[in-house]
Amino acid sequence: MDLSGLVTGMVKPLVDILWFTWRMKLLTGRRGVAILYTYMLLGLGFLRAVTPDFGDLASEEQQLEGTFRFMHERLRTHAESVAFFGGGKREKAVSCFYFVSVLLHMFKCQLVL
Repeated sequence: MDLSGLVTGMVKPLVDILWFTWRMKLLTGRRGVAILYTYMLLGLGFLRAVTPDFGDLASEEQQLEGTFRFMHERLRTHAESVAFFGGGKREKAVSCFYFVSVLLHMFKCQLVL
């Protein structure tokens, strides 16, 4: 992206807002502009309060998947020792726990959307 694209991307929205505000003032007066912007700010505040933080949800999902993959790789690496010492049930329980935690998080994300 070059400098002209950056300036255009920053200046055009500002000019649009100023133009829209000026035209609204001519049509409805100061009271109409104040009502419109109050309504807009209240709506944006409500949406911000209700909408979950998608960055945190994605970060948590990546962390849970990474932990599950680590546990799976650890099991693959030490499969002979686990089998020799009879730790299959324990490793299955640990693997299932982390898999279910990933699934529950994904279902939670589906419900949010």
